[in-house]
Amino acid sequence: MKLTGKNECGTRAATLAIAPSVVQATLATDVSALFAFPVNRQGKEGLVYKKIMIPVDLAHVERLEKALATAADLSRHYGIPVCYVGVAPNTPGPLAHNPSEFAQKLEAFGAEQAAARGLEATTKAYASHDPTTDLDDTLLSAVEETGADLVVMASHIPDIVDYVWPSNGGKIASHSDASVFVVR
Repeated sequence: MKLTGKNECGTRAATLAIAPSVVQATLATDVSALFAFPVNRQGKEGLVYKKIMIPVDLAHVERLEKALATAADLSRHYGIPVCYVGVAPNTPGPLAHNPSEFAQKLEAFGAEQAAARGLEATTKAYASHDPTTDLDDTLLSAVEETGADLVVMASHIPDIVDYVWPSNGGKIASHSDASVFVVR
């Protein structure tokens, strides 16, 4: 290190003189050596994440864009697959007449997302007697069944009910081993 005198604030400044050959040698080295994880991270043990689970509500896809984009970005960054998970009632509803029709719609959604965002994606549809009350437990089961270690999910605007009942993301974070990224 060599002292260069005073900078514009009147304090002493230090600069580090590096030989050009050192800079060239550093740039020529594999960049992955600079990080704790390899550049090609897919399928390796001990990596940050192996699979992302994305809970989706097909009735409100327009509200999910930011979470879907975030999950896609993380998937591409880590080179890992995503699994879109949906929960529907056993009874006929506005989205589907039965669970198998819902599974087909979720599969189509997953294929569309994978093609548009350049991802490796799967889907997993769950049927429930009452998705509103069973959602947390169903999503917890989905985390285990899909093998996801990261859940990226959309949030809702908090209100007074959140003081009584915990959020879905909060329940998953506190009752599973997966990391949870809640996107508002």
